[in-house]
Amino acid sequence: MQTPSNDAFLEQISRQEFDAIVKLYDRFAHSEDPFDSVADKAEATFNENVQGWYDSLVQGKLPFHDFRKAVIRRCKLRIINELKKPPTA
Repeated sequence: MQTPSNDAFLEQISRQEFDAIVKLYDRFAHSEDPFDSVADKAEATFNENVQGWYDSLVQGKLPFHDFRKAVIRRCKLRIINELKKPPTA
């Protein structure tokens, strides 16, 4: 039996939920002050959400570390794609 990929699990997450996690990731990963309380709160909320997704979608099928890395990779790709979009008038 083939094990589903991280991407297969991530496809089950709504766009709205993923947009929210991307904002949280951006807030803590690109904070000018990584010790800022806003960055700390964003990171804690990000981790809670990723853990919740893992518990409901993946647990026991893939290691948590691999799932979290896949979420972060997708966040980075979304941020890069947003930066490449031309400005709207």
